[in-house]
Amino acid sequence: MIWNYQGAGLLFAKRDKENQFAVCLGKRKWKPFSGYYSMLGGESNGMSDHVLGLFRFKHYREDFRATALREAREECKIVGNTFPGINQLIPLSKMTLGVFSWETFGYVLENPESSIISTSSEFDELTWYRTDELPDPIFPGLKHTIYKFEGLS
Repeated sequence: MIWNYQGAGLLFAKRDKENQFAVCLGKRKWKPFSGYYSMLGGESNGMSDHVLGLFRFKHYREDFRATALREAREECKIVGNTFPGINQLIPLSKMTLGVFSWETFGYVLENPESSIISTSSEFDELTWYRTDELPDPIFPGLKHTIYKFEGLS
């Protein structure tokens, strides 16, 4: 059976003490891409689904921004800064491949001393990385999004 998927991610960033741009990434424990570094994110909440032949269609009640913020709240705790409001998220990328749709948003924490603690079993830990020191392997396409985000901030 083939089904549609809608999800979103939130990429947290900050300027460190030397005013260098840094992003918060976690090493994934779960498939797909276990062992890869990624941002916080996941699937939108679905309201209903129905089957049409080999396809199962989910009707999502949650938009991409709400998904990104909810997933981040579920997966981490911010120390030294508050969570952003939904209208403070910066749209960074959109991707649709057939029945798969994903949007990435960013948010720059104001306090350079802020830390983010994982509250999820999805990541080993969350760590700040400067753009010139990004870890490897990194989730496909994420480097491009990070560099774009740095250019917007």
